[in-house]
Amino acid sequence: MRFLIDDKSYEEMLARKDHTPDCFVRPGEYLHHLYRDGVKYTVLRAVLEGIKQAQEKQDREAYMHLVLHKKQFDRLYAQARKKGINLQGVRLLGDPPPKDSGSTHIGKTYIPPRPQKVSDTGLSMTLMYDLILRAVYNRGRPTGGEIASDLGLSY
Repeated sequence: MRFLIDDKSYEEMLARKDHTPDCFVRPGEYLHHLYRDGVKYTVLRAVLEGIKQAQEKQDREAYMHLVLHKKQFDRLYAQARKKGINLQGVRLLGDPPPKDSGSTHIGKTYIPPRPQKVSDTGLSMTLMYDLILRAVYNRGRPTGGEIASDLGLSY
């Protein structure tokens, strides 16, 4: 879990309009998450304000969700204090953002052989016709090779 504990992050969260549904307790209610460079963060100030709002509205489900985040933060805070970390001026508490390694190395992987005949796919002819029609519909005027490529078949 990653917590943004500074006010600047809270203001950034409120200013942005590109939040995904998982940034809220329910769609449009109790915004408390923020994505930065594809990494999801919990914004502490939003959690605390959401807890107050949920108490005022007697919204038990939202309250329990936000209190869960508060407990997670309290655990991280206690661990940091126990390690003697000075939290003055700290913006992030929790796991550091993942490092971008540039390229990902995929180890040994299994790639099945390309089917040579329709019967090799294990798909019924009805489903095969449906998939071909979808490929034609999505591409407009595809060639046979393009259809085969879309379906992962030999041409």
